[in-house]
Amino acid sequence: MLGHVVAPSRAFTQIANTHVWDDSLSDAAFRLLVRGLSLPPARARATTVTELAAGLSGGRITADRARRQLTAAGLLHCRRRHSATGQVRTESLLSDVPLDAADAEQLFAGCRTRPATRTRGASGPRH
Repeated sequence: MLGHVVAPSRAFTQIANTHVWDDSLSDAAFRLLVRGLSLPPARARATTVTELAAGLSGGRITADRARRQLTAAGLLHCRRRHSATGQVRTESLLSDVPLDAADAEQLFAGCRTRPATRTRGASGPRH
């Protein structure tokens, strides 16, 4: 097999080879990961995991399975919080490296103790 790659000058997303070759991630989980990591930070904060999964073929069951796989791999972390108006919101954190619960909690809190980690922000209130 021959390979020919021309690196784009803009509008591209880098993904680790470990994710490309990770057979524990389904195609849907991989696609969900790439979609999330491709968002610019401001848009990532306003986008929910459900919105990212909307275009996946297979419907809700496939999307839920993809979320569980990403969570099991330490790439997706979710937490519920109460907004200023008392509404319950789910914040999601998507990372290109596996995080444990403590690392994810620090990132949710705004402490960036792992500078090598490229994460896409938690979703917040939508306007």
